[in-house]
Amino acid sequence: MKENMYYRNGKKYRKIGRNEIIMEGAMHSWCGGVLMPILNSDSETVGDIPANFSDERDFYNPVEEV
Repeated sequence: MKENMYYRNGKKYRKIGRNEIIMEGAMHSWCGGVLMPILNSDSETVGDIPANFSDERDFYNPVEEV
């Protein structure tokens, strides 16, 4: 299975599945648009899973370079 990798501001992100945990530092996009930071102002997005949000919203976790 090929992973979807994206780059934003010099950092690498991986599109996550609907049942994966949204990590701190994740980005999101609506309808395949530009990656945007998750503000998490409600303290409810990070730590949740994408399946609990709109199907039109995709999430991307940061990839740590080894």
